[in-house]
Amino acid sequence: MTEQGIKVVGAATIKHNSPRDRFRNALARPEVAFLVLGLIFGMLMLAINPPFRIPDTILHFYKAYSISEFKIMPVVKPAEDGMPKRSGSSGPRSFDTMEKGTGFRWPGGEFDVGDVGSALDIPLNPGTTKFYNYGSNGRIISSPVPYIPQAVVIDIGKLFHLSPLLMVYACGFFNLLIFLFLGYLAIVITPVLKWTFVLLGLMPTTIHLTASTSEYAFDIAICFITIAFFFRLALDPEKKQVERKDIFILFALAFLLSLIKQPLFLLILLFFMIPRSKFGSTRKYFFVFAALFLFTILIAGSWSLIVSKAYIPPYATVVPHDRLVTLFHNPWEYVSNFFVSLSKNASVLPGTLVGSMGNVGQVGFPLWYIWTHLIVLAAVTVLDKGTVTARVGQKAVSIVTLLIIIVVTFLLFKIYVDVDPRNMGDWLSGRYILPAAPLFFLLFYNLRIRFKKSMYFYSFIYCFAFLTIAFTVYKLLNAYY
Repeated sequence: MTEQGIKVVGAATIKHNSPRDRFRNALARPEVAFLVLGLIFGMLMLAINPPFRIPDTILHFYKAYSISEFKIMPVVKPAEDGMPKRSGSSGPRSFDTMEKGTGFRWPGGEFDVGDVGSALDIPLNPGTTKFYNYGSNGRIISSPVPYIPQAVVIDIGKLFHLSPLLMVYACGFFNLLIFLFLGYLAIVITPVLKWTFVLLGLMPTTIHLTASTSEYAFDIAICFITIAFFFRLALDPEKKQVERKDIFILFALAFLLSLIKQPLFLLILLFFMIPRSKFGSTRKYFFVFAALFLFTILIAGSWSLIVSKAYIPPYATVVPHDRLVTLFHNPWEYVSNFFVSLSKNASVLPGTLVGSMGNVGQVGFPLWYIWTHLIVLAAVTVLDKGTVTARVGQKAVSIVTLLIIIVVTFLLFKIYVDVDPRNMGDWLSGRYILPAAPLFFLLFYNLRIRFKKSMYFYSFIYCFAFLTIAFTVYKLLNAYY
């Protein structure tokens, strides 16, 4: 309500007849808060976090460089002359010098700041190349779609003769901007959990992954937008009918989902949150879902089939085809071992979801902070009220979809990576389910608790965000400097 230059935000009355008041009013908008805080956090992460201290950073860079050369498919070199089968891509030899010759060697601990200056002087030398073998890493079968932003940055870097390390930093910065922009759109689109999306996007793990050359910036952002769009179609009371343009958007999102980390295409199951009445008929409802599902499976399956020969199991005893046969012939024993292993090692999920940094999680956060962050997320979800109602059945679809994604994600690890189906602790990480994390918090969305947001609510969120940023900076400085 606006009257005589006064706007009501929740229970807070803010005069906005001055630039200062208009600024305060803008910061009460979750999408603006996400942009401001995300940019501050991301720039600090880029400045402080040493190069190649993010999972598989150099492999993401190899992949992006290959795509910038319009080499979409991985190169497979069969076993010959005593050499085992290899797959990967060719790139400048300077990449190897940059990573291994200047103190950035994986996994890395403390490093000399002077190494950055030395590495910045290493020229690209695109004419002197070598073959980079990363066939046992999941990057080898990743589609080119999540790497298009990085490839564009690398092509621009070539024009200006940037050093490889400067390209790495530029890719991280551009990835951060892509994530912030798409995250902004997701928060604008969703009718619920707006501040929950903000805090999920500002977790240390999230910023650590998105301010890098990693594909996670694109993966997380596309998943956030997809979830937000399904929430809008299903929960927005002003959205009375699913229109033709909405269906086109769903297919576009399904296409992108099918070409990022594959279990995430299962987010299309959120379709069942949408009331049938919004489609006009039950027949149209199920026809659209069937078409959407088959389209997604076709795209994801086709890409998997195309690149399947490029993947090299990390252990000689792992034969994915044999494991699939075993799974189908004796599914109960295999799945039973899987769930036993999952339950024994599930304790690592909260920490690796909220605050795990470094190549292999060398920089972690204490348990009190991890659980405080999760409790704050749940509390903000409960208190962030609106006029939207989420029925029990819709919450159930959200949670079941998340559980299916979790199970399929780690079941794929058992089939393609791990040797012992009863020992999977090394492969569990919350970052794999981070893109679908908003689904869990819909469970806490409850209109029965009456609360009107005031400036105290917004002040708390900003204070918590700045404390998170400060604590993250402290942990990085303590670990690397």
